Amino acid sequence: ELTWEPVEADDLAAYRITRTDQDNQTVTLAELAPDVTTYFDRSVTQGSSYRYSVVAIDQSLNVSEAARTGSVSVDRELLPVTFLVNVPEYTTGTLHMGGDFGAADLPHWDPAGIVLEQVSEDQWAVTIEFPEGASMLYKFTRGNWETVEKGRDCEEIDNRRLTVSLDNLGERSDDGTFVVEHTVAKWRDLDNCP
Repeated sequence: ELTWEPVEADDLAAYRITRTDQDNQTVTLAELAPDVTTYFDRSVTQGSSYRYSVVAIDQSLNVSEAARTGSVSVDRELLPVTFLVNVPEYTTGTLHMGGDFGAADLPHWDPAGIVLEQVSEDQWAVTIEFPEGASMLYKFTRGNWETVEKGRDCEEIDNRRLTVSLDNLGERSDDGTFVVEHTVAKWRDLDNCP
């Protein structure tokens, strides 16, 4: 995120934002209206460093001296995601998540891999930190694939999907996490589903 002080000039036409990468390649990112003094660069690469500059352009196309940043490193923010799962009232055992979470330190498609904690009679939850941009597929089980969740008519359901980004997680809850709520309709074993 770049922010700058507005230029006080009646003939201000635009601000131009440029970025220089580690290989000294410079690109123009945007030309912004005179009332805009913030720019978000979402086209960066994790682990890379960049330098930015902002110039003001007047209506005669005169360009001001550049305001420059030092080197800026890109590190993805870890976002705490709380999976809140509503289950049928007759649910027994412990709730688990199995999936492909895109993180080396999380189990890969292990139906008992992530254990959730019971927070009320019919709700379970777990909070996991993911780097922004992580994508995952997952399902809920009660410890193995014979106890996997099913749809309302006992049908197989598609893997649940989530991409962890500030754009699609909504507002943070009071405890600072992003809550993703799910409902399990039926269980393979308890509902005699095929």
